[in-house]
Amino acid sequence: MSTKYLNLTNSEMKKLLHMRKEHLFSYIATLLIISVVSYLLLDLIVKTHVSIYFIIFFTISYTGYNLYTHRKYLKEIFLRQKKVYRGALAFKMISQRNKKKQYIFNVDGRIFYSDKIHFDSLQVGDIVEFHVSSSTKKLFKVEKVE
Repeated sequence: MSTKYLNLTNSEMKKLLHMRKEHLFSYIATLLIISVVSYLLLDLIVKTHVSIYFIIFFTISYTGYNLYTHRKYLKEIFLRQKKVYRGALAFKMISQRNKKKQYIFNVDGRIFYSDKIHFDSLQVGDIVEFHVSSSTKKLFKVEKVE
């Protein structure tokens, strides 16, 4: 199996950004709620500017934590790169969990999850390329190589 890196297209970039939109909203909501509650509580208890310093400290540390935990995703967005795996399709199978079908490909020992359209179009032994996000493992495109 060979692996190479290619640039993300605009549509793939939009898909990648859309995947983490909920994380951004939850980050902002959590930051606002904790900041407001801590400001009100500390202002009632201490009656000094300690509450503002706490909010600044909390905002910086929480932002640093989120940047650290999402560093692979952010690196992939800034570099605009995706991984392309190329190899022979060893086997394919359908797995059913919780009334949901998963279409699974095995290419030279590496597992990929796909949709029904790609599952039906490829046969065992075909040489295929899988275009995948390196951080989120989202499958962008499956191509049969002639």
